[in-house]
Parts: sequence; C-alpha cells; structure tokens
Amino acid sequence: MINSILKISMLLAFAIVGNSLATDQLGFEDRTQRRTLSNLPDDMLLEIIKLDPSIAPNLTKVSNRFYGLRANPDIPLVCVISNKESFKNYINNFLPPNRTQWFHLKIKISLEEQEYTEIAEVNANLRTLNLEDNNLGENGVVTLATPLRFLTNLEDFYLDGNNFGERGMRLLAPILETFTSLKTLGLDDNSIGEGGMQAFAPGLKLLTNLRALNLGKNNLGEGGMQALATPLRFLTNLRTLELGNNNFGKEGMRLLAPALSHLTNLRTLGLDSNNFGERGMQAFAPALSHLTNLRTLDLGKNSIGKEGMRLLAPALSHLTNLRTLGLDSNNFGERGMRLLAPILETFTSLEDLYLGSNNLGEGGMQALATPLRFLTNLEDLYLDGNNLGEGGMQALATPLRFLKNLQALNLWHNPIGEKGMSLFAPALSHLTNLRTLGLDDNSLGEGGMQSLAHARRFLPNLRVLNEGF
Repeated sequence: MINSILKISMLLAFAIVGNSLATDQLGFEDRTQRRTLSNLPDDMLLEIIKLDPSIAPNLTKVSNRFYGLRANPDIPLVCVISNKESFKNYINNFLPPNRTQWFHLKIKISLEEQEYTEIAEVNANLRTLNLEDNNLGENGVVTLATPLRFLTNLEDFYLDGNNFGERGMRLLAPILETFTSLKTLGLDDNSIGEGGMQAFAPGLKLLTNLRALNLGKNNLGEGGMQALATPLRFLTNLRTLELGNNNFGKEGMRLLAPALSHLTNLRTLGLDSNNFGERGMQAFAPALSHLTNLRTLDLGKNSIGKEGMRLLAPALSHLTNLRTLGLDSNNFGERGMRLLAPILETFTSLEDLYLGSNNLGEGGMQALATPLRFLTNLEDLYLDGNNLGEGGMQALATPLRFLKNLQALNLWHNPIGEKGMSLFAPALSHLTNLRTLGLDDNSLGEGGMQSLAHARRFLPNLRVLNEGF
C-alpha cells in the first residue's frame, strides 16, 4: 500500500533512450510528464526538457543539444535504456569513450554480460543503478556478477521484482557487501527466503551508510527475521525499512523487535501483511515507543485485534510526527477504535489514514468522529469494509466538514443505503478538493444516487466516482 522508497523519477527528466521515439532515435521526456522538478535549477533544464521529437529531424541534432546540456559538469546525467537497438546505436556512434559516463542509469531490457560489462567499465563512478522489474532470475544475477564488481561507488541500487530467489541472493551477497557507499538498496519481491537472508546478513552489517532498505515480499519468515536482527543493529542511519509481506508471524516479530528499537532515525517502517497478531504486538509495542521520528507506519493485515490495539495505542502516542498510518484489516472493531481514538486526536499532521476492514460498525464510527475533526491535514481516508450503515454515515458527516484538504475517500462495502446517503451527501459539498470517491457495493438506490448527484455539483475536482481505487 505504501511505498516509501524514492526512485530516480525526478532525475529522469534529462535523457531517455528509445522511450518514445523510433529505435534509432534519442528522445527526451516532456517536462509536463514529470511529477516535480522543484529541486532542480532551471538553468540545468534548458530547452532540452521541452524538446518535441517531431521537431528533431535526426539523432545528430538531438545529441548536439544533449551534449550542450552536459557542458555544465554539475549536471547529474541520467540514461534510461529501454530499447536495445537504440542503446547499441547510442553507444557505438554517438558517445565517444570520454563522454560515456552516466551518473544515474536505469536498464529496462535484458543485456548480455559483455554489454553490462561495457557499461560498468566506463561508468565506474555510477551512483544509481536501477534494474527493477526485469525478471532477471538466478541466471540474470550470474550475468551481472562480474560487471557489478566495477561499480564500487554505487549509492542507490534497485533490484526489486527480479525473482532471483535464494540462490541468486547467495551470488549477490559477497558483491553487495563491497558497496559500502550504498544509501538505498531495493530488494523487494525476489523470493529470497530464509536461506537468502541468512547468506546476506553477515555482509549487510557492513553497509552502515544505508538510508533505505527494501526487503518486502521475500517470504523471509521467522528464520529470516532471526538472521536480519543482528545486522539491523548496525544500520543506525536507516530512514526507511520495508519488511511487508514476509509472513514472519509472532515469533518473527519477537526476534525482530529488539533490533527495531535501535533504529531511532527511521522515518518509514513497513510491516504490513506479516500476521504477527496480538502476541507479536506484545513485543513490537515497546520497540515502537523508541521510534519517535517515524512519519510513515504501515501495520495493515496483521490481525492484531482489540487486545493488540490495547497494546499499540499507548506506543502510538509517542509518534506525534506521523503523516501516514496504515491499520487496515486488523479486525479491532468498535472497542479497538475507542482505544485508538484519543491518540488519533493528537496526530494533527496526519495526511493518510487507512482503517479499512476493521469491523468498526456504527459505534466505532461514532468513536472515530471526534478525533477526525482535528485531522484537518488529511488527504486520504480509507474506511471501506467497516459495516458503517446509516448511523455510521450520520456520525461521519459532521467531522467531514472540517476535512477540506481531503482528496480521496474510500467507503466501499458499508451498506450505506438510500437514507445513509441522504444523511451523508450534504457534507460532501464541503470537500471541494476531493478527487476520488469510492462508494461501490453500498445499495444506494435511486434516492441515494439523487442525493449524490446533488452533492457532486460542488465537487469540481472529482475524477473517479464509484470505481475501484
């Protein structure tokens, strides 16, 4: 749900190889496609960002403009390899040896070992290498092993989504431990398992400059947490740690929690979908109280229940800087909500709140209504699958008037009905920044749809209505 790793999206404004042009051309993304360039001085962008392929009659002209941009040595040069023919043409004809260095490289196609080696040899100063979602597998890691040894200056290395498994991790481990300058390491979704984590753990403790470590969706299990716990104590500079979807359960949390308490610089912690339950919360809550710098915390899908919330709520009270809180699918019900509500009231900087599938009912919504009115910075509110009914919608209507910054509101599967919608719809008119409204599976009926149609006239920014989001 929450993805706390920052890739190189801001840097990709500079040079895209074969992304939108014919295979023998060099193209540049339009400036309007970038989310933000606020951190880049305008004189670094020049006209190259605005270049339209239709006004570039040949590669030479484009490359000349490109070299002109490189006249400033402080420009962080980015290359995205997404087409093999374009890549070969670019390497062989338009980049003489003294101009082949990139600082940030994203490869979106399969290359041979010789091609990887050629890139690595002439880019020993490479800072960012992004190989995510290439389905490299174990064989791809074998291909990469030699070229990677040239890149000892890497600071950001993304290998997410390559499914190289335990054996691939065993091949990578001795190489990764030499990357002592690494600040970001993305290893999500690689099925490395307990054995892969055990192989990586001894070298991981050497990467003391790490700021972000992604190990989600790797089936690490209890044994993986046991292996990870020791090196984590050395990674005190970590700002982001993603461990979601590893199914390590209560025993895994018992092993992990003491190490987490040392990571006092953490800003983002992802622990969703690990099924550690109330017993795991007994170990985690004391550690959480030390992580006072957290901005993002994802604990969704862990079955903590109301007794787990009894343990969690006091620990949350220390996290007054939270911007994002994920507690969906924990089944803590009305009683759990009544324990959480007084704590939520203090989270005045909160921007994203995920409370879906917790069986809150009308009573739980009534308990939540009081703190909601103080969360005036909220942008995303997820209350799907909570059986709110008419009474819950009536309770939600009052605080909703204060949430003028709200952009996404998810109310799927809450049996609102016609009457519930008629009670709730007038409050919607205050949400003039709302972009997404989820109302699927609520039996609104003709009367409810009429109430909604009237409210929609006041929602000029609404783009998605009654659809999945």
